Amino acid sequence: MQPNRAVSIGAIIAVIIVIAAIMTAPLSFERKIQSSLDPTRLTLELHQAFRDSKDSNLWPNNLEISKSEKIANNASIWVEYQLGESKIQLEYIVYNYTETGFNYQPAKSHPLTGHVRIDITPYEGGSLLHWRGKYRPKY
Repeated sequence: MQPNRAVSIGAIIAVIIVIAAIMTAPLSFERKIQSSLDPTRLTLELHQAFRDSKDSNLWPNNLEISKSEKIANNASIWVEYQLGESKIQLEYIVYNYTETGFNYQPAKSHPLTGHVRIDITPYEGGSLLHWRGKYRPKY
């Protein structure tokens, strides 16, 4: 077997394992991250990360790449997940947009349902990024 083919097969197996794990239980998360950036600046940086994560220091581009036209109600966010040589692109829709935060949820074509909320608030001379959400299998 060629080395590249082995890596591709390994990536496919990893994707199957991840999907199987997701299919068996809801996934929820909550993170609070303190920043020395003021809320306005952190909001601008976060929006840039969602518009084009390759131009952002905030995003884990080695795991996924994010792209969108803008962050506003009904806007699409496209995320390309990378697992070895395998890639999958999924869409999320923004809603409940305010100056201090927004929600997004998987689009109809996404294999999961759920929602995420991101808020940025003033905190001890900087800001607090509060990112939380819950996903579950659609089927």
